[in-house]
Amino acid sequence: MIVLQGSTSVLPEGLQFLKPGWWLLHVLAFALVFVYGYRRGRLAERR
Repeated sequence: MIVLQGSTSVLPEGLQFLKPGWWLLHVLAFALVFVYGYRRGRLAERR
């Protein structure tokens, strides 16, 4: 996006939390919940 390269902060101040670290944290949390549920489901299936 050529228009956005010169600006340092595109997001309004209320949405500054939407940065790469925020997304990384949420993807990691989603993955951990998925793995937990998958393992628990597989364990319940074996019983």
